[in-house]
Amino acid sequence: MSFQKVIDRNNHLNFFRLLFALQVVYMHSTEWLKIPLLWGGHVDKFLRLFPGVPLFFLVSGFLITDSYLNSGNLKEYFIKRALRIYPALFVNILVLELAMYVGKNFNDISALKYIEYFVLYVITAASGIAGFIIGIKNDALYNYDGFFSSYPSGVLWTLSVELSFYIVLPFILCIRKVIIRNLLLVFLFFTSMIIPAIADENFYSASNLNKLLELICLPFLWIFIIGMVMRLYWLDIKKYLVGYGLYYIALYLIFCFAAIEFGSGLGDYKRGLEISTVFQIFLLALVIFSMAFSYTNLKIARNTDLSYSTYLYHMLIVQILISLGFGGSLWLYLIVVAATLTIACVSWNFIEKPALKLKPIKVVK
Repeated sequence: MSFQKVIDRNNHLNFFRLLFALQVVYMHSTEWLKIPLLWGGHVDKFLRLFPGVPLFFLVSGFLITDSYLNSGNLKEYFIKRALRIYPALFVNILVLELAMYVGKNFNDISALKYIEYFVLYVITAASGIAGFIIGIKNDALYNYDGFFSSYPSGVLWTLSVELSFYIVLPFILCIRKVIIRNLLLVFLFFTSMIIPAIADENFYSASNLNKLLELICLPFLWIFIIGMVMRLYWLDIKKYLVGYGLYYIALYLIFCFAAIEFGSGLGDYKRGLEISTVFQIFLLALVIFSMAFSYTNLKIARNTDLSYSTYLYHMLIVQILISLGFGGSLWLYLIVVAATLTIACVSWNFIEKPALKLKPIKVVK
């Protein structure tokens, strides 16, 4: 098998990532704002068949591997990754912290100590890690007697996972060169699958191990590896995917029906995995990558990527609405989507897109 250095940029991956983000927005909005479920909950059940967070990890495996393969060296690779994630993340955390300050949710803390915390918060995308390093607990930084009853985010843990993906990918690909073919990928795939099961019975338990696992890539590496392998061998497998998107969607829906009606369900990618969960993610990989590279005459969001900021800012809008006393109306979801996409457009055009123009330019021969 051979690696293809350049993939067809005429694809719908940006559009699908926006759909993943909107799926997360819907789930969080209905849960936090107590929005009634449509059509007896059937819309909710359908959207849960396409879980946004693991699909982000899946596509990240594909795109980050592509970024590495098309980088001249490690320095160029890490510069490109930093320019993609940190400018928008810095502004997002700054906005979140300002919102907490204006909302009178800050406790008194020395300016120097807070600057240390803020810098580490941005670097790690994890307030818990930042506080742990400088020896400050979150309840010493914030209080919830002001405008906000909880921190106006809660999604940044996935950014910590993404950052750890960035770090481990080069090591995996370098070590893989000296290990028999894909033995390392197979080992990491199965090791990563069983981590949530052996860690504790509940991913969200209070154990320190689970708190750490929530912020690193290991429990999710198996999902990332699926996307990674798809990219490494894209030249060989694309002929089985391109043009067959609708067939894979039909196959996936049949699988879901069978798993739910006749099996034990689809399981949870965060907890001890069932085999149905693994098959679900694998089939979703076939669906996403076949659809993303099929029907490319439809040019949808090809040069615009609103998914990142949509994901970053939606919980801020949700928390503002909660603090203002809103809840229980379907219209609130539309308000959340409209406000979040507006912010995402601003972020893309004035922060993310200009930052991406600073990427090192590599001429591919």
